[in-house]
Amino acid sequence: MALMSDVKNLKVNSMTSKNILFIHTAIFTLFVLASLGSPIIATRYPEFFSPKNTLILAILAVLILTTWSIFGGCPFTVWENRFREKESAGSAYKDPCLKHYAKKWFDITLHGRLSDSIIIFLLLLPILSGLLL
Repeated sequence: MALMSDVKNLKVNSMTSKNILFIHTAIFTLFVLASLGSPIIATRYPEFFSPKNTLILAILAVLILTTWSIFGGCPFTVWENRFREKESAGSAYKDPCLKHYAKKWFDITLHGRLSDSIIIFLLLLPILSGLLL
């Protein structure tokens, strides 16, 4: 019987803000590496940046930016802040995650909308790499 009560007490949703942050950071790191590496990839493997694939990259960029307007920011940042609030009221941050963690982890201040500009640049770089082949 003790086993049954233990099973009933298990939380179905064990995600935390730290889990979301880890996933977000991993995905963002891969995104940055792929974006910054896209000019090199485009010169070495031009078939990867065919007009069809470049169009797909452009559509993905538009979809990513669209999710920002739907969620009121990056979905991972919104989810992280929701979990932060559940874990501790008032612990959510207001700035974009890039701006927040650049300051927190590296003591780098991104002024104004620089973090948005960085993301847009990283979204455009692979598209431009494909178009300029």
